[in-house]
Amino acid sequence: MGFGTDLMGELEDEQLAGLRLQCEVLGVYEALRSATSTNAALLRRDDLGRIAKEACADFVMLDGNPFEDPAVLWDERRSGIVIKAGRVASSSGLPDVPRAVGGSCPPTHPTASHG
Repeated sequence: MGFGTDLMGELEDEQLAGLRLQCEVLGVYEALRSATSTNAALLRRDDLGRIAKEACADFVMLDGNPFEDPAVLWDERRSGIVIKAGRVASSSGLPDVPRAVGGSCPPTHPTASHG
């Protein structure tokens, strides 16, 4: 089972509630796997869902261990750094990190060309 949500606009802040519920039902390991490697497999993208050389993934570095304290995943008051397409997209309360940490990644949603 993959992880995803259609919540947008005013309900966007509730997206992490889905992750919390999935952690409660499946456990932290399976919830994280469903949001990463399982989703990559569903998209048939070998370059997503893992952190490895030649892989392309967005990821979050957390100020805590989700296996010891799962709330670090959904508690927005906790610190974290978001890495998107190899660059720091946002950081909250963690030490400064270089803005460029890797190469560029192909888009996860191919754009259709009209012409």
